[in-house]
Amino acid sequence: MSLRNWARASLADVLAKPGDSAGKGAWRDWSRRARAGLDLAAIAGPVVQGLVAWQPLRDAQTALLYLPLADEVDITPLQQQFPGTSFVATRTPARGGVLSIHRLEEPLETHPYGFLQPREAAQMVAPSAVDVWLLPGLAFDRHGTRLGRGAGYFDELVGRAPGSIQVGVSPQACVVERLPHEPHDRPVHFLATEDGTTPVVS
Repeated sequence: MSLRNWARASLADVLAKPGDSAGKGAWRDWSRRARAGLDLAAIAGPVVQGLVAWQPLRDAQTALLYLPLADEVDITPLQQQFPGTSFVATRTPARGGVLSIHRLEEPLETHPYGFLQPREAAQMVAPSAVDVWLLPGLAFDRHGTRLGRGAGYFDELVGRAPGSIQVGVSPQACVVERLPHEPHDRPVHFLATEDGTTPVVS
């Protein structure tokens, strides 16, 4: 086997999806490997453009954004596209507990784990006031299952907002046919990728 073919075979092995019986841990490992080879900055532009054209977000009075980690799609430019929308973000307590929601305003603070979030003094917003939730995830499936990082924070929080619209934001490469899920997992209603914002498969 040539060096080029060996490299291709090795890459295929690395990116091979887990089997049907694999648990969440195996899928998280797969997603992290898959994301490492993606140009997330290039993906972010089309994702944002698709969301700008998506009518439910255009109609929303309050929308929740996430402040991206290094392996997540950055959709914060939406704030400039919708100056009349109230954007909010979650705040994680330093010593565990449940997430709270606050107005997304400067200055932000850095959590002890290194990610940005609103300050405690920023205006708090009730989950029921959020019209559209734009949620990150390591992977999603076509039916709306979201694979988070394992803490369950977003599942608990979304559970306090019945009737709102949840959107999973992801590179298309991290959308798969089926993911493992548990009764407490909260599915999203739409997926936003570089291919557009579309409803999940029922």
